[in-house]
Amino acid sequence: MFLQTPRPHLLLRPTSGTAHTSDRRLLFVAGDRVERTPDEPTTFNVAIRVPRTAVDHLFSDTGGREVVEVRREEIGGVVEARNELTLRVAARWVGGGDAPSEFLLVLRPIAAARRAVEPLRL
Repeated sequence: MFLQTPRPHLLLRPTSGTAHTSDRRLLFVAGDRVERTPDEPTTFNVAIRVPRTAVDHLFSDTGGREVVEVRREEIGGVVEARNELTLRVAARWVGGGDAPSEFLLVLRPIAAARRAVEPLRL
């Protein structure tokens, strides 16, 4: 998942997981076997301003996982490539203030991506 800025920023590193989709939203939950290291306890590529022990506790000790929710009305388009679908998303988020930010959410592999977005009827 990329945050679209003048220099795009990788917000969520590529990771495996499961997409749960209804006609109103797509919810991505990172897999429970995602590799985590002391240097990278989360696949979110952000500066976290909390004690390191809190992050370790959430993602390592208690098995917490990354979650991304995208509402249907936040999706402005879909670009299909040979191996992936890319959703263009405009949404508010905790790091972006009051105005919506632009994101690109890349879903792979293509067959799983199509199944994941099908209930949204884009």
